[in-house]
Amino acid sequence: MIEYDSQDTTRFTNIDIHGNAMRNTAGDQYAGQEINATNWVISVQKNVARVPKWLLRYDNNPINSDTVTIEGLTYPKKTLQLHGLRIPKATKENDVRFFDLSYTLHYDSATWDLNLLNEGFFEIAATGVIGGVAFTEKTRVAVRGEPTPEPVLLGKDGSQFTDDDGNVRTDVKDSEIIINSFDVYKELPFSILPLK
Repeated sequence: MIEYDSQDTTRFTNIDIHGNAMRNTAGDQYAGQEINATNWVISVQKNVARVPKWLLRYDNNPINSDTVTIEGLTYPKKTLQLHGLRIPKATKENDVRFFDLSYTLHYDSATWDLNLLNEGFFEIAATGVIGGVAFTEKTRVAVRGEPTPEPVLLGKDGSQFTDDDGNVRTDVKDSEIIINSFDVYKELPFSILPLK
């Protein structure tokens, strides 16, 4: 049996649906804002002859490492997360012993990666190699000569955005903003799950 349901939840974001930083009218970025969200939840219940061998690997809410098709709908990799895997004691009907395996898959169209603005309190001031050893020197980000009380946007090189004269820029365009994406969940093939 496969059923679809929606689940209301909340999440924090400082990025809009287009991948742009959320800003006030002065161009300052907002800290993470809690917003309402709805995820599709696919409930799966299947009878299986034995406890599956893959069971122990699929802990800690893994996400799909492969494209998965369920009931004619295709889900790209990293968009499904496994929850609530349950296998109660064996049942016997008509002299046939089986387990009633059930679980839910939570769908997130933006993937289950963690996306964060490239911002911080420190910036890379210098990099190099001395005696064959690589080094990176970081300094506290300063605005008008004072350490900033809030994180600032950083460029690809890990430093503040500056103009041609080396002055700190506060007019960073959305197209210049770096979004760092992090893998925070184990990726496993969901094609092994009973889905039909």
